[in-house]
Amino acid sequence: MKTLAILRGTALLLACTSLAGCGGLKSWAEDGIFTSPPPPPSPPPNASVADVVPAGPGSNTDRVLWSQELDDEELTGDLSFRLVQAPRNTQFGASETVVNATSITDAGTTLTIDVPEDPDAEVEVRFTVKDPAYEIEDLVLEEIEGSPDMVATLPDGRLVRVALDMTDRNSGSVDGELEWTAYGAWSIVSSDRNSQTNSYYVTGNETPDGNLPTSGTAEFDGFVMGNVVLPEGRDIKAAALQGDASMTVDFGSGEITGAAPNITATPLGTVTPGSPPTIGPAQAWNGLTFEGTMTSGINGFSGTTGVSSAPGNSYSLSSGADGYFSGFFYGPNANELGAVWNIADGVGAASGVLVGKQ
Repeated sequence: MKTLAILRGTALLLACTSLAGCGGLKSWAEDGIFTSPPPPPSPPPNASVADVVPAGPGSNTDRVLWSQELDDEELTGDLSFRLVQAPRNTQFGASETVVNATSITDAGTTLTIDVPEDPDAEVEVRFTVKDPAYEIEDLVLEEIEGSPDMVATLPDGRLVRVALDMTDRNSGSVDGELEWTAYGAWSIVSSDRNSQTNSYYVTGNETPDGNLPTSGTAEFDGFVMGNVVLPEGRDIKAAALQGDASMTVDFGSGEITGAAPNITATPLGTVTPGSPPTIGPAQAWNGLTFEGTMTSGINGFSGTTGVSSAPGNSYSLSSGADGYFSGFFYGPNANELGAVWNIADGVGAASGVLVGKQ
């Protein structure tokens, strides 16, 4: 995705992120973003993690369709990319709570790139949350020296961070990069630093509806990455997730299926305000399955996420966990796919991205 390639300098390795800090828990904690409230007068309730809800771009119709001009880097001006996402809210306090940010999911979010006519001029990146309750529209993001994040501070003190990546993390990848699909994470931290809303996302140069194949099958090799959060007393513990994935798309029937059988969880320890994560040794996590259908007549697909294995360790979910996935095809002829997924078992929950290419 050559238009987004100009932002590769801001790419973020997401392998050590969690819902409590999409820009990296350690650096964020050292910046003093998390603060602890005074202890309550009586024992507070334990932490809780909500079940997941369907993911997607919401009602957001802003999109950038693939065109030859984009590949030739001939287009200039504003290009507004809609994000496919499943955002969640984390509340820090006497006990930590993770719930779905459904209003953002419904309304959608946009990442806009202003490509100047002068090739030597700086590119402007803006972030918009369509939900008016967040009052974030065309927020200009600035790079942080020595950091892969883009960041902005709102007048009311909220901190916004956005990260973007185009690395193909499949272990069998030859060239190591995606062409038309990008993924990443964003976070909005409250002014008192005791709550935040955040999400993994995918975006890119979407395949025009008329360019989608109408017959035959295609195999997409790719990867999943994300995080899992589980309650631990009054705190939330988290682990980063990553593994190879494969998807099969039947363009004739519209069926889309896939699996990520060998996902690794890297523990980040307890998510505690004011404390950096404690990276633990990698361990086996659940295998994931994906079963869905393409949207009739137009680009897009959605379905359900399940588990194929449950190792029963301290970060894995139970065998009955289920959830959702949703995404689009990217490139001139559905060359790549990108989706977000989530899954929960009534105790803990996980979410992340699913990306692959033919």
